[in-house]
Amino acid sequence: MNLHISERQISSYQKLQRKLIAEAVRLLKPGGVLCYSTCSVRAEENQENTKHIENKYGLQLLEENSFNPFSEKSVLVGGINRIEVVDPLEDTIGYYCACLRKP
Repeated sequence: MNLHISERQISSYQKLQRKLIAEAVRLLKPGGVLCYSTCSVRAEENQENTKHIENKYGLQLLEENSFNPFSEKSVLVGGINRIEVVDPLEDTIGYYCACLRKP
């Protein structure tokens, strides 16, 4: 999937996200829940960072949820590709959210 974002940009986003994650984990009390969320559909920013949190910091994944509008049916409207979303609550560019508990 090419969304006009270079691999270098993706790598820099992931690096910044991991710095933010490190600080959030440091501030999180034992037993606390970290909710990691992005408005991205890219695995590098989502599932890969969740695995990083689990592996590096030992947090346990409680739940994750995502929506990728690019995998949904789209139609051409006035020369613009429009995503057909049935539920208006899912009118989004896409998202990812994972909740993890600190031991």
